[in-house]
Amino acid sequence: MNLQIGSYNNFRIKFNNFEINFNKRLPNFKKYDTIESNKKLKLFTNFYLPIEFKKVTYKEKKLKYKKYTEEELSTKLQKEIKAKLLEENEIDSEKIVQEIPVVNTTTDGLKVKLTLVYEEDIGVPKAIG
Repeated sequence: MNLQIGSYNNFRIKFNNFEINFNKRLPNFKKYDTIESNKKLKLFTNFYLPIEFKKVTYKEKKLKYKKYTEEELSTKLQKEIKAKLLEENEIDSEKIVQEIPVVNTTTDGLKVKLTLVYEEDIGVPKAIG
């Protein structure tokens, strides 16, 4: 599980091939992502000046691990699978008749299978008259 904790911005101005850094230090992060965004200075519609503004963002990433019991993990996975099935198939949660979970413990981990039985509107409404 990746969590982004802190961020640090560094700004630069570039004239042709000459760069000016406003912040001279790097952040004290152990693991971080670097994101650069450039913006050129526009004079007319298709005419840009040789001046470029750069923003470098460093975002720290920390890994956190959480231990679950088999019951907690199986209920969590069942909820995730149910939410994904409801979203993909556009099913209302009120139309679910039965949920059939199958949980197997393997050497690699936990295997969860969820079967949903739900009502579906097949007919097309038609005015009789």
